[in-house]
Formats: sequence, C-alpha cells, structure tokens
Amino acid sequence: MKKIFAYFFLCISLIALAINISGFFFKLSPSEIKDENLRFKNDQIYTYEDALENIRWTESDSKATYAQRLNSTVAGRLAHVHWEKYTPTRFNQTVPVWENYILYLAGKLSNIPEFERYHFSDPYRSLERGIGICGDASMNLSKLLDNEDVANTIISFPGHVIVEVEIAENIKHVFDPDFNVILPYSIEEINAQSDLIIPFYEEKSYSEKEINNLVNKYELEFKRWQGVEHFITKKYYFEYASYYLIWILPFLFFLLFLKLRK
Repeated sequence: MKKIFAYFFLCISLIALAINISGFFFKLSPSEIKDENLRFKNDQIYTYEDALENIRWTESDSKATYAQRLNSTVAGRLAHVHWEKYTPTRFNQTVPVWENYILYLAGKLSNIPEFERYHFSDPYRSLERGIGICGDASMNLSKLLDNEDVANTIISFPGHVIVEVEIAENIKHVFDPDFNVILPYSIEEINAQSDLIIPFYEEKSYSEKEINNLVNKYELEFKRWQGVEHFITKKYYFEYASYYLIWILPFLFFLLFLKLRK
C-alpha cells in the first residue's frame, strides 16, 4: 500500500512540475479580442510590452505626470470585455491551468464567481492578460502608484471603482482608468456635485447614456480602500501565496514519495 501511495505522489509531483514548466510557453493574453466583444471601441491600443515601457518611472516624472501616464496606459491596455457574456475560458477569465493550477482549480471547483472569472491583484499579470473592468483597472493603477510611493486611495461606488490620487501636497484628483478620464476634483467635491464630471467624459466622446449613468453613480455613498490589499484582502494574499505554492507543492510531493519509498 505504501508503494502505491509513493508512486501516486511521484505522479502528482511530476504532473504539477510539468504544468508549471509548460506555462513558460503560453501567453496569458487571449488570442483574439474583437470590437464586438468590448464595451468600448478600440479599447486595447497597447501591447503588454508597450505597457511595461510606459509604467516605468523616469527622472523627469512628477507624481502628476506619472499618474496621468499610468491612467492612459492601463486604459489603453485593459480591454473591457463584456464580463459576464462569454464563457469564462474564452478570454482567460478563469486562470489557465498552465498559469497557476491552484487558481485554476479554485475557478473550476469552488463555485465562487470571483475565481471563475478572476481579477488579478498583481498589476503585471493583469496587464499581461490584457482584459478587465473598472475594478481591475483601478487595482492596477493603485498598485503601480504604491510601487512608486504615490499616495492614493481606491474609491468604490455601487457599480464603479476609481482611484483618488494625491498629485501634489494637499491636492487630490480622481482618476478613472477604465474610461481614461482624469477629474481635477477631490472625491468629496464630485460626490457633492456629480455633474462636474460631464465635460471630462464628453471630451473622451462617451455617450450621453454612459455619462448620465456615471453621474448617477457618483452621487451615491462611496467607500475608501487603502490599497489593493485592503480592497480584496483575502484574495490578495491567497493569490500571492498560490504563486509560491505551485512550485513548493511538487517538491513536497516528491519528498513524500521518497519517504514512502524507503
């Protein structure tokens, strides 16, 4: 019986290791995204390589210029697909098994919607996949700003997520990286008078329907979140740990094989 268990753990170890290695040969970004799949037209104008170049802090950057570039980069990289319309595997909303078999199994077996259609907390993996909605875009922006010590707060309204950024001492502006809009007001000013946002969304040629929808949302009660860790705490740490565990587990299974084989 021990021998059977020993070789069972050896097989599991080799399969897990093979899955991990195969991940180096696949791209996380979906093979094809068409305009008909998107909420906004021409929504993905940057490649992942473009995005990596744009998110680097340069010596000439100020907090304001860096935040502005990040906002347009995240907006131009993340394609806002109709999130619930397609099967979860079509655009890699379910994390592929070769990317992370723990997150894959969570998406397939847990019956938890957040794992079936996954939102990466890691901005680099999110930008590599290249799809997302307002929550994804705001988490990306917030985390990248955190990496450069630019103070920011994730703001969630019912149905929309944005980021308030301190672009200079005691000066805060609201950034909407899903719509690629920057609002030169604090969140309190916008919440008190939501029609302030109209000309800034009109400038980006959004429809009257889209803008009125946002105006109504910005009037609602909002919540503040101190970074991605606060916004999705348990899932943030689970994702972080899973990327270590996918490599640790094959070696643990192999050690079990050796122990039982003796």
